[in-house]
Amino acid sequence: MKIGIDAQPLLSRSAGVTSYTRGILEEIIRQDKNNQYDLMFFQPFFKKLSPIFKKSGNFRYKSEGLLPYKVFYKLHKWGVKIPLEILFGKHDLWFFPNFVVYPHRTGKSVVVVHDLAFEKVPQYVQDQNVRFLKKFVPRSLSKADHIVVTSEFTKAQFRPIGLCRSSRNAGQCGRRGIYRGRGRAPARRAWLRSRAGSNPRGRAIRARS
Repeated sequence: MKIGIDAQPLLSRSAGVTSYTRGILEEIIRQDKNNQYDLMFFQPFFKKLSPIFKKSGNFRYKSEGLLPYKVFYKLHKWGVKIPLEILFGKHDLWFFPNFVVYPHRTGKSVVVVHDLAFEKVPQYVQDQNVRFLKKFVPRSLSKADHIVVTSEFTKAQFRPIGLCRSSRNAGQCGRRGIYRGRGRAPARRAWLRSRAGSNPRGRAIRARS
């Protein structure tokens, strides 16, 4: 299976999302030798991308060198949808570790929502981030095949604030449901590894520690 990973957070200094993404990808790459992982970046062609993980035959770096990430991000905010297939090719599964599902035409998708601070305590979040997340997180939840949250507390907050109102399933968020990454990182890694490698039909899988 060919899996596309939104690895742009790895280039950020955001401690939480960056740490989560690095940890889960590092362990998946180490354990899963049956699937191919493409780590997707927006990186200027004239700027060399430093290796992030040890070299392995089951993953590769895919860099878009002509379209800057800021331009792609702003176009997305303005409603200009550029399918990821045009930039990075087709994939069987897309993994988005940073709240938002970006446009794609093929394959299933998994999105991670770390918290709902932009809804619950917006005064502590930058205004531009609040506006962006309020607009695109609900859309992402309705489009994703699976949603991963990092705590039961966050999971319990979804329905009361109406983030699932556009879901195709009346009783769930997303097309297949919400899952909490139980315990520490190994459980979350096991969830994604199981989802990607041994579950091609997209049945619900829940990692347990």
